[in-house]
Amino acid sequence: MNPLWKNTPDKIGQLIPTLNQQGFMTTALDPYTNAFIESLSGSKDPVLEIGTAYGIATLAMLNNNINVIANDLEKKHLDIMKDNVPKEHSHLIEYRSGDFRSLTIANNSLAGILTIRVLHFFPGDSIEKSLHQFYQWLKPGGQLCLVVDSPYMKHLSRLLPIFEKRLAQGEEWPGHIDNYKEYLDVKYKDKLPDFINLQSPETLKQATERQGFKVKELGFCARPDYPDDVRLDGRENIGIICIKPNALPYGSPSCKIKKG
Repeated sequence: MNPLWKNTPDKIGQLIPTLNQQGFMTTALDPYTNAFIESLSGSKDPVLEIGTAYGIATLAMLNNNINVIANDLEKKHLDIMKDNVPKEHSHLIEYRSGDFRSLTIANNSLAGILTIRVLHFFPGDSIEKSLHQFYQWLKPGGQLCLVVDSPYMKHLSRLLPIFEKRLAQGEEWPGHIDNYKEYLDVKYKDKLPDFINLQSPETLKQATERQGFKVKELGFCARPDYPDDVRLDGRENIGIICIKPNALPYGSPSCKIKKG
């Protein structure tokens, strides 16, 4: 049993396997998620987290007095998380299991939406539809934070040339890989899905802007918590924070893609 996460599977390094072969939950938050949580500290309007797993980000939001709607495809993840939520924060959280695309949420009602290492499991058209739904759910001025996997990881060395060639050719979703596991050289690949849609900063920027979002922050994100056979050069993840622009302050600077 992990000392900080009761009733979860044993960690592989700093990663805890999910129960539905959808990868892992990290035990450390990335800078984009931390910035998102800090900016919404004390929010009374709810924040939706999609793909909470065992709740590392949800627990951090609760510690910042944020009202959270916690969603995960696997109900057992939410049941485990419930055991880790302090009693003094239990009034701030609502649990909703199942596919987030079937959630009933009023338009213009959320202060924020957070999804960490989830959307790269979706094909491009599903990502587009999801981003459109996120835009509808958010209040004017509401924030969207996404963290996704990039191809810049050690165990994806055979995939990287394919991705970069497709990206250079202008393909809309260059990281769409149907036979993902065939390229993997890690011993725990049985805990991963067969399909993945790896991202670049450019693909995320274009996809969110097509749905009307204003990009606030975007760049690669180092994952020092990843195992040695996965971690590469500080570009393992990509983070993006967007705003539903109706209430965007006049004269806000345009986004610049960070290189590291």
